[in-house]
Amino acid sequence: MIKWLSKPSKKYQIHAEGYFLGRYFYFRSKFNTSVIEFSNHKNHYNYHLEKSYILHVNDDYEAEFLNLNFCKLLIYKGCFLFSLYLIKVKIKELCKL
Repeated sequence: MIKWLSKPSKKYQIHAEGYFLGRYFYFRSKFNTSVIEFSNHKNHYNYHLEKSYILHVNDDYEAEFLNLNFCKLLIYKGCFLFSLYLIKVKIKELCKL
C-alpha cells in the first residue's frame, strides 16, 4: 500500500517520502517533533495540503536521533490515521446523496 520514494534515512533530519492510496506523503522528524503530511501532488507547497499529523513529540529535542524502525512505525500510524480520514470524507459524501 505504500510506494516508497525514499525510506526513512538520516541526513540532518530523519525524512521519508512516498505514496499512500494515491496521495503523496512526506515524513520528517526534526528537533522535537515527527510530522507526516499528505497532499495530492509531490510538490505540496504549491498544491493542496490535504492533511497533516504530529505523530510524536520528544521533550529532549532529539527527534532526529530516533530509531529508523520506530520512524517507519510512525509512518504506518500516519497512513492509518489518513485512511480513517478518507473513510470519514467518503461517508460524508455518501450522506449528501
